[in-house]
Amino acid sequence: MKLNPKLKDKRWAHLAIPLCIAILFYLVCSHLPFLGKGVGKFFQLMTPIFIGLVIGYVLNPVANFFHRTLFRRVKSYQMGRNLSVFVTVAVVLAVIALFLIAMVPSLVSSTVTLVENLDDYMKVLQDALSQLQAWATSKNLDISWLTGSADSLMDGVSSYVSSHTGSLLDFSVTVGTRVFYGVISFIIAIYFLADKRNLKIGLKHFLQTINNEKHYHNISVFGHRCNKIMYQFIGFDLLDALIIGVSNSVFFLIAGLPYNILISLVVGVTNLAPTFGPIVGGAIGALILLLQKPVYAVYFLIFTCILQTIDGYVLKPKLFGGALNVPSLWVLIVLIAGGRLCGVWGILLAIPFAAITDFIYHDYLLPWLEKRRHLRDKKQAEEEEKRKRKEAAAAAADLADAGGVLVETAVKEGAAIKAKTAEKEAAEGAEAAAGMSADGKENPEEPSGKKP
Repeated sequence: MKLNPKLKDKRWAHLAIPLCIAILFYLVCSHLPFLGKGVGKFFQLMTPIFIGLVIGYVLNPVANFFHRTLFRRVKSYQMGRNLSVFVTVAVVLAVIALFLIAMVPSLVSSTVTLVENLDDYMKVLQDALSQLQAWATSKNLDISWLTGSADSLMDGVSSYVSSHTGSLLDFSVTVGTRVFYGVISFIIAIYFLADKRNLKIGLKHFLQTINNEKHYHNISVFGHRCNKIMYQFIGFDLLDALIIGVSNSVFFLIAGLPYNILISLVVGVTNLAPTFGPIVGGAIGALILLLQKPVYAVYFLIFTCILQTIDGYVLKPKLFGGALNVPSLWVLIVLIAGGRLCGVWGILLAIPFAAITDFIYHDYLLPWLEKRRHLRDKKQAEEEEKRKRKEAAAAAADLADAGGVLVETAVKEGAAIKAKTAEKEAAEGAEAAAGMSADGKENPEEPSGKKP
């Protein structure tokens, strides 16, 4: 149904349209909780699809690599693509299986040992705090705030562990549900990988339909740039986390520290998040070691500070290079805002989002602003030129008017001078004539020039 274009010319339309918009806005605001639940339910239902898209996006370079190397001679593109996806899935499953075989037993053993010895660790920590309090009392120092906070923290940890010991069934159900969703997401990712070409053609056709050639080219260039940034970040971030986790495990083996697999895994995973991730990983590892022996926590914190310094100033600049070279302040701002708005995903994607917004600012926004400034300056220069021309024309007109007045005045003055000259000549002629008449009267009988 199309609205009559003549309605906007009616008097009542200027009041009815804003009133309808205000009523609609009120209805939306009054039903925000219901809308929020609906949106949350929609995203909950679409979560496996979104996760499948992310998995397919991450595995796409691996499938492309196998397609370019192992199956480049396959004549049928779809057949080569399907084979490359099959090999990619096989490699991923093999890596997951090796990880589970190598890591899960040690991880479970470390976790069970930590939970079983938690009471002993609490007693050791309380004894250490008591000794610290006695030493502070002998030195006339008041550290009751520190010991009180530590006691509250230990009581909270103990009560939490005690209260959640019997919830093993709920935990198992939650893990089973997550695993089920993960399997569905992985299957969806396989379909996305296998049907990538058709999806890409469909998206390209849609963008070409709704945009002209210039806009489509700009969108294509922008998409390729963002895609490059995302892949560089994901690959280098995973490699960096692997290096940090392995380095931490090697240090634990050399120093003979307990919970090697558990703490190294925590440190490697938390290192994926920028800025705050290493701090969280170091705090968790130090707390676990502090419960067993405080000196272990000191060793671990010293090594973590050295490792993160090397990682921040040597390893990450070498890995990321200049592709993601964005200001640290901007990364921190995006990190805080992303964490507040999107939670863990906002923290994980803070650096690529900061890099994308940075190149948008430098490659699109600044040239657009400079172009607008150039046009504004050009327009101001044209207006100034027009104003000067107008002033020059007005001055020329005034000068012409003044010249005309001067000419007219000169003509009048010349005429007056000529008239005076004529009058003077007439007067002189009259005087001369009068003089000649007077000489003729005094000698009337003597002709001129003859003697009697």
